Amino acid sequence: GIDDLFARHPRIVRDLGLDAPALLPVLLDGLMWRSRTIEDGQRRVIYFVKHLVLDADGSFSKAIEWITDLKDPTIVCHPVVCLITDVVWNRVAYGLFLYGKLWFLLTLLVFVLAQSVLFRVGVDDGGERNPPFGTRL
Repeated sequence: GIDDLFARHPRIVRDLGLDAPALLPVLLDGLMWRSRTIEDGQRRVIYFVKHLVLDADGSFSKAIEWITDLKDPTIVCHPVVCLITDVVWNRVAYGLFLYGKLWFLLTLLVFVLAQSVLFRVGVDDGGERNPPFGTRL
């Protein structure tokens, strides 16, 4: 099955993308199963994406990197690729991204306080210049 395919060919996504790009959507279609029955206007879909997210060692797979290197919008818009990128973004990258932006906003706030607010307070009332100096470090 799928486990045997990815165990024997761990770089199959890269190889198909470089050597036979027309077969990559066929592989991605094979990684999802759609039910033939429709319930309440919806069809059940099961995605087999374990090997596209993790490699055999349990570390992050390079499948997303290989797919983006192809620069093919039809492959990037495939439902399997959309699912794995959404999973990686929502569960891994989103928190780190927000943490980085929060750190940037905090340093921007300190910069604005040091350059304008605390500088003028220290000059106008003849007080000490230690608070502006401390924020500039």
